Amino acid sequence: MKKKLLVLFSILYCSLVIAQKYNSNEKGNFFVSNYERSFLNTIAGNWAVFQDKDGVIYIGNTANGILTYDGQKVRNVLNENNIIAKGLARAIISDSKNYIYAIIGDEFGYLEKNKLGEDIFYSLSKSLPNENKVTSTLWSAGVLNDTVIFQSEKSIYVYKYASPSFLSFFLSLYIYISY
Repeated sequence: MKKKLLVLFSILYCSLVIAQKYNSNEKGNFFVSNYERSFLNTIAGNWAVFQDKDGVIYIGNTANGILTYDGQKVRNVLNENNIIAKGLARAIISDSKNYIYAIIGDEFGYLEKNKLGEDIFYSLSKSLPNENKVTSTLWSAGVLNDTVIFQSEKSIYVYKYASPSFLSFFLSLYIYISY
């Protein structure tokens, strides 16, 4: 009986050891850190949180646009003119190529690092023709097969491979798509 229990225990122990094998996809320190509200040095309303492949955390704030935290310092995302990109940041997403897209205020665009490693917000919506300009509140964004979709109250803006491929508009209960 003791032999059977010893054999059973050995088998269970070995299976537990094998199950605890190192997973190379798991990275980082799994300890939890709590921060006070004053840590971000901004108002409390945050709409989006995103972590990129390098571990940098992006926070979409109500008034101050997007803030980044690299584990050491909180920084503001700048716009193309090197001014803090302020406004309500409702969405932060990325595609399979790790490009980061965001909504800040009444603009949608992408983030890219400059020579100093600072995140810069480049507006895609500024390049739209006047008849397709954003005229209602931008609410959300999503990615489908590397196509980025920005949704407003009245319109959907579709962006693919560095150029808007088409726009579609909600009218009544139907969706009309113009190519």
